[in-house]
Amino acid sequence: MIKLIKRIDKIYDFKNDFMFKHSLGNDQDPGSFYLLKLFIEGILNISCKSITILNPDLVVENIEDKDMLLDIRVQTNTGDYVNIEMQYSAFSKNQYQRFQIYGASLLSRQEKEGD
Repeated sequence: MIKLIKRIDKIYDFKNDFMFKHSLGNDQDPGSFYLLKLFIEGILNISCKSITILNPDLVVENIEDKDMLLDIRVQTNTGDYVNIEMQYSAFSKNQYQRFQIYGASLLSRQEKEGD
């Protein structure tokens, strides 16, 4: 169950995990998915062939919750894969290592010539 906090003194934007997840991370809602596609294509200047939300069943109980992971994998029209994860802080050593692992995983998924 989602606990909504009524706070008139604070405005939340897409840097808030809860707002991002519920506005752009609902792959069952065509409007939400369309906005996500526009957002990705506009920010990265790419054309998306497919978009997969890797963990769509995340439950956020409070708008102030932190550390929710909403990973998005995009396949571009050129066949490349892009892993997207919003970060609002400077990278830690663990995040840097995790991104290297993501990159290696995405490289291994790339279609090889002749496939």
